[in-house]
Amino acid sequence: MKKSFLTLIVLLSVFLFSCSKDDPNPNDPNSTGGIGSTTTVRYEFTSDVAANYDISTLTGTLAHDETISGSTWSKTVNTPPKTQAIDTASLIVYAPMSWQNTQNSANVTLKIFVNNVQKATNSFVLIWLDRAANF
Repeated sequence: MKKSFLTLIVLLSVFLFSCSKDDPNPNDPNSTGGIGSTTTVRYEFTSDVAANYDISTLTGTLAHDETISGSTWSKTVNTPPKTQAIDTASLIVYAPMSWQNTQNSANVTLKIFVNNVQKATNSFVLIWLDRAANF
């Protein structure tokens, strides 16, 4: 009886404290992290024309809008672990208001990185008619 009981306790201990494949891998760049970690989302914008662009980002439920003056921009957002930041991350660039009724254009590239891994990229020509080019 003692032998059976001891065997049961050992098996139960192994079962309760063994590693699970569901645990996040800290070395996996696609992992959204585990307890106490964060998911890092980085947005990048580049243009061949320096101008006053309006930029909007959405990370999970966190929205951010700003106007930049120049041809490059980057923003990094840290979100709580296991959020939908990866699935809902979006980047929108608006053509400068001064381009209204003009033929101005710019070659633009938008990129989104999650935990330093590029997840999306889009290159296009931005004109006033587009006003809002999102990604």
